[in-house]
Amino acid sequence: QTDGTAHVLLLAETNFAVDNLVQAVHRSCPQASLVRLGLASSEEAKNFELDTQARQKEKREGCNFFKARDLVLKSARVTLSTCVRAAASSKHFGVEAGGFLTVIVDEATQANTPAFLAALARRPSCAVLVGDAQQLGPVCTLSPPD
Repeated sequence: QTDGTAHVLLLAETNFAVDNLVQAVHRSCPQASLVRLGLASSEEAKNFELDTQARQKEKREGCNFFKARDLVLKSARVTLSTCVRAAASSKHFGVEAGGFLTVIVDEATQANTPAFLAALARRPSCAVLVGDAQQLGPVCTLSPPD
């Protein structure tokens, strides 16, 4: 939508991949309102972390931190997260349940099925899977029992 009300949930399996998405979206669409859930590892992506933006809003507007977080979530048009964080979150990221117009999963072949399905439970109008048939599937490593 071009009226500024569209909500997009952009997911990837790893934090590194989410940071790359934050940087790519910001470079290609610098005016977009972005929020990154979870902790970023790159300096550029840290500016888009939910808590970083909430602290800035708290200082600017004098509201408490939790109110600032809610305001940041509600105003974001693009929410970026790992599949697991999106699946585990009890909040709806500031929009009503089913309020995401689109859910995009990048590197979809690496997403594990339960986390991916839980993210889709947000009932988007459109789901887009981005991936490559030559990409590795999900990687799970288990330590041998002691």
